[in-house]
Amino acid sequence: MKTHSGKRDYECDVCQQKFFTIWVLKAHKAVHGVDKLFECEYCGSKFPRKRTLLEHQKLHADKKQYKCEECGKDFAQYSGLYSHRKFHHKKNENYF
Repeated sequence: MKTHSGKRDYECDVCQQKFFTIWVLKAHKAVHGVDKLFECEYCGSKFPRKRTLLEHQKLHADKKQYKCEECGKDFAQYSGLYSHRKFHHKKNENYF
């Protein structure tokens, strides 16, 4: 019900981001903590979530699966392609 009401009662004391439930807030706080349990086998970087580690490890892969349709540049992560489009191809609003 809280999700449908739009009311976010739980606030992170570090970044002030607000959440619907205490459980989501607790999961979020791992981002700020020193307990980073997942270590990259390639470079030793540590991450609080396995999902974040897996996304990071794409940077080490030779295969770049995201390609800019406008200029052909390849990216290992979708976030890199998104940023590239946003800053280098502003004229084409159909990307967003």
